[in-house]
Amino acid sequence: MDLQLLPDVLAGAIVLSGIYLLVALSWVIVYRASKLWNFATGQFLVLAGFLAASMLAAGWNCWLTAVVVVVALGLMGALMYRFLLRPLAGQEMYAPFIVTLGVGIVIQGLIPIIWGPNNLALAAPFSNEPVDLPAGISLTTNDLIVPLVAVVVYGTLLALLRWTKVGGQMRAANESTLLASQSGINVWVLLGVAFAIAFAALALAGIANGQRSLVALSAIPLGLKGLVPAMLGGLNSVGGAAVGAIIIAVVESMVVLYLGADWSNLVVFSILLLLLAIRPYGIFGKAEAQRV
Repeated sequence: MDLQLLPDVLAGAIVLSGIYLLVALSWVIVYRASKLWNFATGQFLVLAGFLAASMLAAGWNCWLTAVVVVVALGLMGALMYRFLLRPLAGQEMYAPFIVTLGVGIVIQGLIPIIWGPNNLALAAPFSNEPVDLPAGISLTTNDLIVPLVAVVVYGTLLALLRWTKVGGQMRAANESTLLASQSGINVWVLLGVAFAIAFAALALAGIANGQRSLVALSAIPLGLKGLVPAMLGGLNSVGGAAVGAIIIAVVESMVVLYLGADWSNLVVFSILLLLLAIRPYGIFGKAEAQRV
């Protein structure tokens, strides 16, 4: 590796790791809470970007826009769980899989109907003044805000799970839904809260990615790519999501720099296939015993 290119690799990885961390947290939170997979992740991510772009174009303040979009996506997550996924409790696993897939298809079809076929741009909240970091890394202020927001969300989530009553109840429900409900915990409410938090993180990822490039339907695969760092760290491990995000971001940044952007998806999803074959429960995850 040419060491002169190392700052470029690290600069790209820093920004990308922040986006991957937010998307990975969405996958992890949903899975920890419900053992479900949300295959509409990419569509909701893009929807957040289009909502933010419309509000900014209408003259809304950028920070107020971010708050409203986060709350809106969180509400959508809670409503999707309450009215579409909760009624499927006890059904075969393919049922919620098909529901989330169907929701994603509906959103993907509605976006061009509402916003048209063109991509949209998100106004940056800061000027693009360069910020010099150690090791010769240079990022703009707008690039730097993405990983900082991701770290704040990550730290807040860890604190919530470890030191609050709600976090303790979530851990108990994750261990055993039946025992948690028998001890007086309202599991259904907890699951709705978990979905709201997961979709709020997804909203931030959609806004960050829209500012990094453009708000476009072509960003939908990013939702599925965010599953790779989540599984690499361990789908049941919030802490592992950060490690997975950093690893995948560095690998992808190197691939883009040396091989080109066309190789990005190939390498990332090859890692996912290899991971499923060797260690499907991830670096920090634990294998779940299956009784027959």
